[in-house]
Amino acid sequence: MATLTRKLIVSQVITGVVAGALLFLLLQRQISRLITQDFLDQGRISARALAAGLGPKIAAHDAAGMQSAIEDGVAAAEADWAYLTDSSGTVLADTFQGRVPDSMRLPQPSAYAGVEQVSFPGDSALFFSISEPIEGGSAGTIHLGFREVRLQTALRRAEYVMLATILLVVILGVGTSSLIARNHLAPVHALTASARAFAREGALAWVPIPVESRDEVGVLTEALNHMADTVREQQQQLEVRVKDRTDELSRLNRRLEMDIQLRQRTQEALAEKERMFHSLTAASPVGIFQADAAGRCTYVNERLERVTGRSAADLNENGWRSIVHPDDLPGALDEWIRAARARHDFEHSLRVVTLKGEFRWVFVRGATIRSTEGHVAGFVGTVEDVSDQQRALRVEGVPAVVTATSQKGTA
Repeated sequence: MATLTRKLIVSQVITGVVAGALLFLLLQRQISRLITQDFLDQGRISARALAAGLGPKIAAHDAAGMQSAIEDGVAAAEADWAYLTDSSGTVLADTFQGRVPDSMRLPQPSAYAGVEQVSFPGDSALFFSISEPIEGGSAGTIHLGFREVRLQTALRRAEYVMLATILLVVILGVGTSSLIARNHLAPVHALTASARAFAREGALAWVPIPVESRDEVGVLTEALNHMADTVREQQQQLEVRVKDRTDELSRLNRRLEMDIQLRQRTQEALAEKERMFHSLTAASPVGIFQADAAGRCTYVNERLERVTGRSAADLNENGWRSIVHPDDLPGALDEWIRAARARHDFEHSLRVVTLKGEFRWVFVRGATIRSTEGHVAGFVGTVEDVSDQQRALRVEGVPAVVTATSQKGTA
């Protein structure tokens, strides 16, 4: 139950902090406005008092009196500097060491009415400049300067005081609320101890808790007793279901192992057939090729590489048309298309051009590979070098190429 107590305390702390923060923000804006207004009003009052005393001295052209007056005025107002100008803007007296900086004569507007901001060259500090005309401006103007940081310091000091006060109130409120909550939660602590014993020893070892009241704690006690009885029954049912599920998973695991073994044997058989296929094609006396539905070569054996003088990569990349003699290519294409449409094997004699520019007569046999739906999936076939037979026919004076029939007869 200590957890619930901590939660209540934490919630009270959060509530107190949020309320204190809202109160601080509301007061901070009001107090900041009041402090700022008071700060500027004090500056204006000091400037007016100084302007009232400077009027006669300006009329009498008393330079020493004017200098003494503004120095006393700066000290009384706790200002940082001051300077006096006549109606034409000429400086009559000042508290600067030397001439008045030009930046002082070029003030910038500030966020406060009747107050301007100025700065010294090479100094990042800002000053509030409060100007007060003397005798309506006809005699001149007095300018008082106050560091802006003084106002910021006063604002921070007020914020610290507000924050400390609000924090003290929040701590007292949270402490009082925590003591009250702890007393109210004492019966719940006892119920929690019984619930932990139930969780530690299980439903079978549960001893019902006596119900001593009809308030929320009594209702919770009755509910806990009923829950313990229900859990006892469900625990017994769960043990039965777990046993059944375990047996079912064991059967599924055995079936999965059998499927994995069958797949491994199938893969090994396919790999063996593939090795056998490559061994047969490597030992074949004729070239063997395989092409896709578009006629692009996807496989050639070593014998076909020797016959054509082209590598497998070259044939796969450029296709078989690149090696056929230009005079034989149209007839070969026509025969290929005719055989594909009629769904019979392709047989044709043609010349191929090797990389060295030599011609070789070859006899090509091809068959269509079809999918289970009957569509053309590709082609497979053989390429036999019949250059020797062609030369023999020419020696005998027979001006004919080796065809399917003549090839069979020659064999």
